[in-house]
Amino acid sequence: MNADFWGGARNVCCGSGWGSDGYRGLTARVRGWLDAPPAWLPRFLVWLAAALAVASSVLNPSAAHALGKPSVAVKEVQVQGIDRENLRLRVVLTMDNSNPLPIPLSRIQFLARIDDHQVATGETVENVRLPAFGSAEASFRVLIPLRAIPGALERGVIGLVGEGLRYEIEGSAELGGLFNIPFTKAARLTRAQLLQGLR
Repeated sequence: MNADFWGGARNVCCGSGWGSDGYRGLTARVRGWLDAPPAWLPRFLVWLAAALAVASSVLNPSAAHALGKPSVAVKEVQVQGIDRENLRLRVVLTMDNSNPLPIPLSRIQFLARIDDHQVATGETVENVRLPAFGSAEASFRVLIPLRAIPGALERGVIGLVGEGLRYEIEGSAELGGLFNIPFTKAARLTRAQLLQGLR
């Protein structure tokens, strides 16, 4: 290190190079971050917690679980509507965070199957924050062309309603740029659900 560097460091540490204007500027910037946190701050905090957890696990193996993996599950699949061209579904996810820091949900990727045939895929960009030691819900819409459903053209809408539909929804939720949590749900859309979608 040269003399200029150390001289500058002494000025800052001792206050002569810092001054009240510099202090007020730093205070204003910190207050600005607290009032309107920059978009990168939540992700940075998650990465910082991960780095601290890794360092802690190296020094103390029993602390390896310090940063827990959030859980994501499909809470329900709703029929929002059926017409001559499309079946519209709404999928609701529930997410649990066991960590002391909030984690943002940034993206959901998904695919849908009807009677073991893939009928739709998609991706959504989300702006949901999973609170520290808390839970949150997120939802996305699935648009399924009726022509993609096996036998739909032959049976027609009334035929689909009468028999119900066996479906599977699977995908992944990206949390904090650090976790990519898979989810899946397989069940049947009942006749009552499909009739409700026709109204």
